Amino acid sequence: MSKNQLVMYGVGDVAPYREDLSSSFAHVRELFRESDLTFGQLESVLSETGPLSSCTRMGCSSRPEVAPVLKEAGFDVISFASNHALDYGRDAFRETLKHLRDAGLYVIGAGENEETACRMYSFPHPDDLEKMLNDIREAKQKADLILGHHAHILKPIEMYKGKAIFYSLGNFAMEEVTDMLRDVKAKGQDMKTSKSHTEMTAISDTFKTTKRLWVWELRSMDEQEDERILKLLKAGLVLPPWKDKSQGRGVGGGYAQSGLGLGPSLVLLLVDYTKILDHGTLELIEQARECQSRLRFTDAESIDKFRYYRAVIMAFEAMNTLADRYSRLAYEMAYKEKDPVRRAELQTIGETCAWVPRHKPRTFREAIQCFWFQFLMLSPSTTLPGGRFDQYMYPYYKADLEAGRITREEAVELLCCMRLKNM
Repeated sequence: MSKNQLVMYGVGDVAPYREDLSSSFAHVRELFRESDLTFGQLESVLSETGPLSSCTRMGCSSRPEVAPVLKEAGFDVISFASNHALDYGRDAFRETLKHLRDAGLYVIGAGENEETACRMYSFPHPDDLEKMLNDIREAKQKADLILGHHAHILKPIEMYKGKAIFYSLGNFAMEEVTDMLRDVKAKGQDMKTSKSHTEMTAISDTFKTTKRLWVWELRSMDEQEDERILKLLKAGLVLPPWKDKSQGRGVGGGYAQSGLGLGPSLVLLLVDYTKILDHGTLELIEQARECQSRLRFTDAESIDKFRYYRAVIMAFEAMNTLADRYSRLAYEMAYKEKDPVRRAELQTIGETCAWVPRHKPRTFREAIQCFWFQFLMLSPSTTLPGGRFDQYMYPYYKADLEAGRITREEAVELLCCMRLKNM
């Protein structure tokens, strides 16, 4: 390596939490050790003591042994400018800094005072906001490289006056880093009474693990509505089926890929699936383009609208591309298939995926396929509810049944095929 060349690795959020901590970096250890400098962002407190802060929605803590593991993996600089830095109070915060420094790591972004923290901020106090803005202005003038984090996703890279800005390095070695049993004991209360979890989650005494498991509880203002929804939940609308109102699905079972939504709604969001069912993506794309053409860019809001319409077009075109791939694959499989029954099935799949979601579905089969493409694009981990699937799908089933295009048994088979995708 030339003396004039500097090799640096910068990675995003790090928070290993497993039996063999060092295995988190098994595939990068040699690379990191050979570099001149390796940077990472610590996303968890390294302490097993301290009460969970009352204003913390989801505490993140890992074992103190993480610090020497980071050093052994080749890290040199660790940023602790995290919104989780004070999850377990100031003592746990200081303990984390000590573990990192004792391991020989250079800590930035957090410290006992402004000087040792290098004047970096996570969520600035209003009194510190002007200081933070001044630091940003200064960084723009003097910094050679800006590495961003916290967003947990990769974000764009921009060249600013010849210098690189990485807006977010995403996650690098993140795991579920919380001990819920400890948190419940420390706070002396059930998690369902904590901030942002009211009437959403509950902790069961049967928890035997430090990994996060959810027990859902059904509780609304309408007792009669509860009983009606409970029948659907117990029938398998979500998997595993619910046991009763208070225990939900119970401890364990699937998390992601566990049914049409993990509960009534984990993300407090309900999608209007009927929009594409009623219009098709091609019509919606044309509507978005028409709205774009009418913009006059006389104010900042017009720019936001333009970006929104562009995002709509990109999203629907991506959905069309996904459907095309399924259609081509089905036709290719049909061409090679020797069994005439299976060949006909594959040809029907190819035709269906070529029609929806571009166009309005004409049959129950096409409507289910159109729904599935939406669901798959919106929530690949199936944490999004399917809404009132029965209400917006029934008209297609009724029309096909009356026209003799489908039997009840064939409709049940289609529903079961879709259900299997969410097991």
